[in-house]
Amino acid sequence: MSSQPKSHTRDDPLARREQILDEAIRIIGERGYYGFAVQDLAGRCGLTTAGLLYHFKTKEQLFMAVLSERDRRAEEALMRLLASFPVENFAKLALPLGEVVTLLRAVLEITVAQPELSRLFVVLGAESLHKSHPGYAYFRRREERVIEMLARIVGAHVVDPRSTARQISALMLGLQQQWLGADGEWDLLAQWDQAIAKVLPEPDSKVAQAK
Repeated sequence: MSSQPKSHTRDDPLARREQILDEAIRIIGERGYYGFAVQDLAGRCGLTTAGLLYHFKTKEQLFMAVLSERDRRAEEALMRLLASFPVENFAKLALPLGEVVTLLRAVLEITVAQPELSRLFVVLGAESLHKSHPGYAYFRRREERVIEMLARIVGAHVVDPRSTARQISALMLGLQQQWLGADGEWDLLAQWDQAIAKVLPEPDSKVAQAK
């Protein structure tokens, strides 16, 4: 009897769940939470609505699973980035200004490599501004975590870390939105390089030296 593991097929519940999440990321990124219907997603997956609801009982449960999957994929990409980043004492985020700039640019490079996840995030971030949206709490918590992390990263180099962190976050999100809307027709990273130079001080500036 062969001891080789069986390959996953669409009849495998795990493989089918992954397929559903892949298609959900695409369709929600196109239409938002309110704009897509479960039956449309089921059709894309070659399932009946009942078949899809076997894996995710409600539209909201599916939506939260999509957010979790988006976070998992983004975290994997970030961990790969950090593992290759030559920084000593990274745990304390005590980075020289030049390495801060390099790190922030590398984070944005993940956007270029994963446009579908970026589109999903941009669309849902705008849609979830109202408290009635099922993603409202998720996006508010995430925003606060991002601001806190960015403030720690730039804290040694600017006068008001949280204000600078909000500017960087807004810059990242705004450029992503414009780039996605233009279907990637211009160089996102080149525009980022020009913009971040206006937000962070020069490495030899008086602000950087004072910190």
